[in-house]
Amino acid sequence: MDDPRINLLKDHFELNPNPKPSPWALGRYFFLTVFVGVLIGVGFSFAMTKTHLAAETGKSVGFLRSFASFVTSGDRTLTGEEQDRVNVMLLGIGGAGHDGPDLSDTIIFTSLKPSTGTVGMMSIPRDLAIPIPGYGWRKINHANYFGELEDPGHGARYASGVIGDVIGQEINYFVRIDFTGFEKFLNALGGVDVYVENAFLDPTYPSDDHLTQTIQFAQGWQHMDGKRALQYARSRHGTNGEGSDFARSRRQQKILLAVKDKLFSANTIFNPKRISDLIGTVKESIETNLSTWEILRLATFARDLDPNNITHYVLDSGADSPLYETNLNGAYVLLPDNDDWSGVRAIAANVFEDNPAFAPVTPDSIPQQLVRIRIENGTDISGLAFRTSQLLEGQGFEVASVANSNNRDWDHTVIYDFTEGQYPDALKELQEYLKADVATTVTGWLFTDDLTPRTITLKDEGLRDGSVAPSVDFLIVLGQNSANLVQR
Repeated sequence: MDDPRINLLKDHFELNPNPKPSPWALGRYFFLTVFVGVLIGVGFSFAMTKTHLAAETGKSVGFLRSFASFVTSGDRTLTGEEQDRVNVMLLGIGGAGHDGPDLSDTIIFTSLKPSTGTVGMMSIPRDLAIPIPGYGWRKINHANYFGELEDPGHGARYASGVIGDVIGQEINYFVRIDFTGFEKFLNALGGVDVYVENAFLDPTYPSDDHLTQTIQFAQGWQHMDGKRALQYARSRHGTNGEGSDFARSRRQQKILLAVKDKLFSANTIFNPKRISDLIGTVKESIETNLSTWEILRLATFARDLDPNNITHYVLDSGADSPLYETNLNGAYVLLPDNDDWSGVRAIAANVFEDNPAFAPVTPDSIPQQLVRIRIENGTDISGLAFRTSQLLEGQGFEVASVANSNNRDWDHTVIYDFTEGQYPDALKELQEYLKADVATTVTGWLFTDDLTPRTITLKDEGLRDGSVAPSVDFLIVLGQNSANLVQR
C-alpha cells in the first residue's frame, strides 16, 4: 500500500526484521497498575484516618477503628464523576536498568461509569503510529519517552494528553508504573488463585538470560506466586489457542480479578504488615496525578467490581479493526485506515458496550474452587483419616493429604482454619458434620458468623507447624468424638 506517511516513518524506526523480546518487556499488565494504585490508597488512607482520629480524640486509635472510619468516610467525587465517566490512562514501562526504560510497553485506556460500576478497557498496541507534536509520526510507545525529554518526571502526563487527543477522550487521571516490582508485589500479597481454562504450553517464553524457556499450565485451579502469575499473563506464544492478543487479555483479566479478590479479602485489609509490605514493593515505581483520597474513591468502586461489568477491547489489525498493519523496511507498525481516527475514537467513546470478539470471564463459567484440607488421625482407630477423606471428597472438599497425628489421644476433633475467614460456610459445614471445635485467627473469627472458636490467635503462623503446607486451608485433627460419625 502506497502511504504518504511511510517516508516520514522510515527515518525514525530502528529496523530489525527479527526482534527478540526483552525479558523485561512486561507489556499489557494493566491489572497491576490498577491495584497497585488501589493498594497505596488503602495503606495511606489507613494511616491518614488513624492520624485524624488520634488528633480528634487526643489518644492512640486502634487499627480496627481506623479501618471502620476509613471505609465509611468521604463524599468527594472524582473528576469526571459528575459526568458519569472517569477516564484513566494506564502506562507500563520497563524502568531504569532495562532496554528502552521510558518506552511504554503497556497502554490501556480505562473508563469507569460510576452510576453502574461498569468498567471499559481498550488496550492500545505499542506499534500504533501516531502524530506526536514536534516529532512527527512515531510509534505510540514513544510518547512517554518524549514527555520525559521535555519535562523529566512528567512523561506520563504528556503521553496521556497526546494519546487522549488521538482517541478523542479527555484523560482525567494517569498511572504509570515500571514492572520490576511485579513479582515481589504478588509474593507479598501471598500469591493469587486463578482458574486456568485451557491447558497450554509456550516453548518460547523469555528467560532471565535473554534466551527462551518452555513454560506450561494445566487446566484447573492454580495457586500462583509472582513469577508464575507473570508467566501466565505474559505468555505470547501458547498452544491450544492461547497465543493471541485476545487470549492473553483474558488471562490478564483473570489475574486482575484474582488480585482484586485477594487485595480486598479479610486477611489483607486487616493485616497492617501485609499492607506495609505491599506498599514497600511498589512505592518507587509509580507516577500518577491521583491524590490519596482519589485513589481511595477508586478503591471503593474496585472493591465491588463485578466481572460481568467489565468490557475489554484489544485494538489490532483484524477484519473489523479500524487499523491496518504494514511493514516499513522490516519495522512492523499499525496505521489508521485512510488516515482516519474516527473508528478508534468510536470504540473509545463506546468502550462500555460488549465486544463480541472478547468473551468476558464470568463466575458462571468457572468451577467453584475446592477448599483444601489436610486430615490427621488423632485416635488409635486405624484408617479413620482415610475414611474421613473419602466422605469429605464426596461432599466437594479437596483433601490435600492424610496422615497420623503425632498425638493419638485426641478426645475431640479440632479444625484449624488458616484462611482467616475466607470460607465461613465450608468451615461451619465441617464443624457441624464432625462435631468439631475450631481454632482460627482474630480475623477469621470476625468474618465467620455464629462461630465460637476454641482457640484464637493473631495470625495463622500461630496455628501451623512445619508439617502443614502453605496451600492447605483447613487442618482437621480427628478426635474420638468423630469416630462414630465417620464410621456409621
